[in-house]
Amino acid sequence: MPNLINSILDDHKSTTQILERAASQVLLCRVAFRKKYIDDHQQECMLRASELYFSDDKGPVLYSISSLVLAELDEVEARHVESGVVPIGQIFNYDLSKSDLYIERLKDNRLQQILNTHSNLFYHKRYKLWNGKRYIGLFKEIFNKESLTRC
Repeated sequence: MPNLINSILDDHKSTTQILERAASQVLLCRVAFRKKYIDDHQQECMLRASELYFSDDKGPVLYSISSLVLAELDEVEARHVESGVVPIGQIFNYDLSKSDLYIERLKDNRLQQILNTHSNLFYHKRYKLWNGKRYIGLFKEIFNKESLTRC
C-alpha cells in the first residue's frame, strides 16, 4: 500500500492509470456535482466532482474535483466530460503532464462519508493538468489508505 500511495503522490502521470494498473481493472466514474461557470479570464469552465470506483459494493477509491477549461477541449473530450461517465484520466490519456503539484493531509468528516472510510484523514493532491500544450484545468484528488484498499 505505501508504494501505491507514493506512486500517486509522487507521479506526474495519470492517477487513473496508476490505479487501474494496480487493480487490473477499469475505473468507473459517478459524477456527484457538475456546474458550468465563467472564470476570471472570461472562459467557460466546468466544475465537476466525481467519485471513482471499481465496484459499487466496495465504494469509491478516490474523490476528484476538477475545474476544466471547456474551450481547450476538442469535441470528443467535451462530450465525455459532459456525460460524466468517463474518468478524466481516461479522456486525457496521452501526452499528459501535471504542474504546480501541491499535497497536504487534511481531516474532513464530509469526505469520510463520501468515501465511506473509518478515518477522516485524507491526502489532498492538487495540480494543474496539461495535455501537450493545452491547459485542461485545475484538479484535486482526495483519498486515504483505506479507500485505496479497494483497488
